[in-house]
Amino acid sequence: YFQDAEEEEMPEGIKYKFPWDDIKKDLTTFTREYFNQYLQ
Repeated sequence: YFQDAEEEEMPEGIKYKFPWDDIKKDLTTFTREYFNQYLQ
């Protein structure tokens, strides 16, 4: 269901594809940098 959602129109007038991959990459990078900086 979620895999096919990209090919369908988004509800509520949302016109763009939600960049989950970019968010996960940014979150991973942020978490890594956060722990590296504040837990040394």
